[in-house]
Amino acid sequence: MFPGHKILDFGCGDGDYLITRHHHFDNAIGIDISDTLIEFANERIKKNNINNITFYVMNVMNTTFQNEEFDTIRGAGILHHIDIQSSLNEIKRILKNNGTAYFIEPLSTNPLIRLYRKLTPKVRTTTEQPLRIKDIKLIKKIFPFAKIQFHSFLTLLAVPFHNTKIFPLLFSFLSTIDNFLLNKLGPVK
Repeated sequence: MFPGHKILDFGCGDGDYLITRHHHFDNAIGIDISDTLIEFANERIKKNNINNITFYVMNVMNTTFQNEEFDTIRGAGILHHIDIQSSLNEIKRILKNNGTAYFIEPLSTNPLIRLYRKLTPKVRTTTEQPLRIKDIKLIKKIFPFAKIQFHSFLTLLAVPFHNTKIFPLLFSFLSTIDNFLLNKLGPVK
């Protein structure tokens, strides 16, 4: 725990990330556009007597936060649902100069993601777009010191086995292969 450290979960959904890790922060805020999900998150923190997290219904591309308010901003699977330029500008505005942002996003260049999207068209919005090469370039332009790490190439094959006993072993095995392919064999990235 870092005293005084302030974290923002950007597009927090039901708040699960912050709630399950609440003992790691002094001060955490989660925002999401869905009033239903924020209401559920607030019920969870009240029920569990968690008082170091606050949840708000808010548009992530136009927040009401002060400039340079957060030490850390994190998000998972949010940027590809919204306007990338607007969201990156807002992250830059509210992140402290020496702050850190972490985001996990799907890439349009991943053939397994493309296949999954083709096979499951009804589980996504019509406007979502996995990040493209031009989006990566935009991230690096707005955040010149950004480090892009690639993961979850073959591990996506484990998803159908998520609720089985073999999932942990399969996921671990595929993660090992992914680590080799994505970190050792540059062109596969």
